[in-house]
Amino acid sequence: MRRLVFAAYAIAIVSAPLLAQSPPSPVGGISASDMPKLIPPEQKLRYICKQLELTDEQRQHAEGLFAIMHAETQMTADETRDRLLEVQATYQEMLDARSKGEKEREEQLRAHLKSLAPGKAAERRFVEGLIPALDAKQQTLLKEWTARLENATDISLKPVEILRYVRSMNLSAAQKEKLTGVIQEFRTYVAGPGAQAEEDALLDKLIKDIGAVLDEDQRKTFEREMSKRRPDPAPKPAQASPPTP
Repeated sequence: MRRLVFAAYAIAIVSAPLLAQSPPSPVGGISASDMPKLIPPEQKLRYICKQLELTDEQRQHAEGLFAIMHAETQMTADETRDRLLEVQATYQEMLDARSKGEKEREEQLRAHLKSLAPGKAAERRFVEGLIPALDAKQQTLLKEWTARLENATDISLKPVEILRYVRSMNLSAAQKEKLTGVIQEFRTYVAGPGAQAEEDALLDKLIKDIGAVLDEDQRKTFEREMSKRRPDPAPKPAQASPPTP
């Protein structure tokens, strides 16, 4: 049983994008509910693009790459199931190689396991296609962000990040005093009935209240930075084609 749990966790890295398209019945005792929620590849890549501050021309290039990515990740339900079975078989081979001390074989199978995820392969091709359109600074940022978010499960903006950023700004003593009041009010709001609100609504309120403390130039800088740090909503997964008779 313990081995199956480990298998479910490891396989999740590559099988989650498949299960997102069409939730097949459990295979080998592993179902979608066993898998950790990974960030959809497109949502992650769009977040990275925001950090790069693309020009209009670069943004058009990126949208073309997203269109290609959509086409590459379309799979039928049968293809999804076959890929998941291959993932499980490859994972088992990797475990066997590990138990025999065949480290080179284990690493080869690990690399193959990663390559089986359509989302991962599409991500790599997207990044490779975007690089030529970027300047040197953007290319460095792209490398840093793709490495940082390689296996990320959460890119949501947190209140603590908002407060850390605004405290780094050059605030006057009066503004710092007002900010303390905003923070206290937010904590009271979160502890009360308002805590039932959507997370986005809570962030909207905090950002708006902090913006009221800042002068016009500060507010524009703050809101621009918060916009960069908030991921766009996750795109709806493409519907897989029905199984062939």
